[in-house]
Amino acid sequence: MLQVVHNIKKHKSFNFALVIMWLMPLAVISAISAPPAHADNLDYSINVNTSLNVAVSSETVSLTLNPSTNPFDSTNVNVSVGTNNPWGYKLYLKANSTDLTNSTYSTPAYINTLSDTATGTTEDFPVNKWGYRVSALSSGNTADSSVTDTTGTYFYPFVSDTLIGSATTSVNNSISTLTFASKVDYERPAGTYTLDFSFRTVPTVTTLDMQNLDPTVCTSAPTLVTDSRDGQTYAIARLADGKCWMLQNLKLGKLSDSIALSPANSNVSDSGFILTNKRDVSTRPVMPKESVVVDGETVADQYNESAYACTDGYGCYYNWYTATAGSGTSWVTSGNAAYSICPTGWRLPTSGSNGEYRELAIGYGYLIDSGTAVSAKMTIANPDTNTENINGQYLPGFLFSGHYNAASSYAVGTNGDYWSSTTYSAQYPFYFNISNSGAYPSERYIGKYAGLPIRCLLQES
Repeated sequence: MLQVVHNIKKHKSFNFALVIMWLMPLAVISAISAPPAHADNLDYSINVNTSLNVAVSSETVSLTLNPSTNPFDSTNVNVSVGTNNPWGYKLYLKANSTDLTNSTYSTPAYINTLSDTATGTTEDFPVNKWGYRVSALSSGNTADSSVTDTTGTYFYPFVSDTLIGSATTSVNNSISTLTFASKVDYERPAGTYTLDFSFRTVPTVTTLDMQNLDPTVCTSAPTLVTDSRDGQTYAIARLADGKCWMLQNLKLGKLSDSIALSPANSNVSDSGFILTNKRDVSTRPVMPKESVVVDGETVADQYNESAYACTDGYGCYYNWYTATAGSGTSWVTSGNAAYSICPTGWRLPTSGSNGEYRELAIGYGYLIDSGTAVSAKMTIANPDTNTENINGQYLPGFLFSGHYNAASSYAVGTNGDYWSSTTYSAQYPFYFNISNSGAYPSERYIGKYAGLPIRCLLQES
């Protein structure tokens, strides 16, 4: 069963049927064979949970033509589409031929489709030609501009797999009426001319521009957004802390080894940032180490080189220099890195005793806090017992994507490690750690050479 970018459901399994099988463009689909492990043991892969039903009054155009008594004939075909897809559908008309066929004789007779638009009157319709039009639409349905004609004036040439109708919302039995017509003279024998056809119906997915997002569209229900830098699509939602989060790991750079970032599309300085040096995690060091001199002292495990690596299941892993778009260098001794490779209007979450990872934990009721501890442990339900936390809620979508150090992966499938913009010291930034046994929103730190995934947070203040 094909899984496609559509909606996020907090269920352990999905049972659904597509009445019509279909494919979407690669930019907006992802076939997921085995979803990665999550902190709550739930399936947060983006799946179709949609019904799409098509009913057709006939699958054959049938016109009875006689050059002496009935040279012109027309017939209607109704196609009804119903879907609960909130973004609607597109409806295409298909056929294996562009000719009407009269098979009464040993040598079949054919009528070619129109070469140009034609009026629908008996007098003006071209002889030995046929065409079609969309002559009626129910509420909420729209026709393609090439065949839009609800006034009954024009017929159009037939081209197989042409978009004839669509809707932009969920619909209940949205009906399109197609009218087929033909006219003959004595060059064609009398009889019934037919053409078998079919419809291809595709649910559509509409995404919003991640770089120019109206914060009001981010609600507790997941919404799809597109990163204009590389066309990658992400789900976002407003979580229990009231903030708008990405629900998937950043994949910037997965489709290209070098991307020039600017303030117009990224959370970078005016001088911009070049995202480069993608690494093969199986053969090359992902996050190289080097020693640099800071205030006359040699500090190990610091570096100023862009490096990252991507996987199919968990997105991309970025070293600290890359994650912070060059602002998280050896000279950041405390506080937050000023920039990141998040899209414009988005940024890395903060950590520490008043950080946003801690606020998120508190929002979901996981945090056991005595009031004095700055980074108390966050209790996570044991997925093997199918139990929830004390408030019956989950921390949505956080993957056990682990991290990389040099060419080796650590805790992939058992821990989730995520960069923050906050540093513990010049050598070590804070990161958010989560596993089955608990979570640490403000006390874990790691060397800047390590490769961690990124979840961006919408900047709203």
